[in-house]
Amino acid sequence: MENYKHHIQQPIQKGGPDENDYSKFDAWVTQLHKLVSIGRMSSPELTAIRSMFGAALSAPAMQGFALAKPHGYSDDYDVIDRIYQHYVSPNPHLANWDHYHHRHARRQPIRVLKIAIGLGRNIADERLFIGREPQGANLFPHVSNARNDA
Repeated sequence: MENYKHHIQQPIQKGGPDENDYSKFDAWVTQLHKLVSIGRMSSPELTAIRSMFGAALSAPAMQGFALAKPHGYSDDYDVIDRIYQHYVSPNPHLANWDHYHHRHARRQPIRVLKIAIGLGRNIADERLFIGREPQGANLFPHVSNARNDA
């Protein structure tokens, strides 16, 4: 467990990994994932490792918020919205964790236009992105660019 603690404490002390640490931290996370996948790490061990992260896995940080699944499922609309908006915690000790979450190659948001479900924000953003109404815009008569629409 001490080996894991070393890999966690270093980025914790810096307030999260910086860009120079990403590949090293990714390799370590990949190693953990493999250990869990092949059954060489128990659920209690994984829980102990997660607890070592402290506030970095709390709801104010992106990865903690995603792990919490505030609405009970992985594709939680609040999680998706935070990813889409590139949310960064105002807490300086969590900001690098959020930057890591957003800049990580596997976590780049994919622009998908969900017609029947989703936030709707991507429809309005698509209008801004292409500079005109997207084809079939008459399908979305109630979408506006206002940020306060509910």
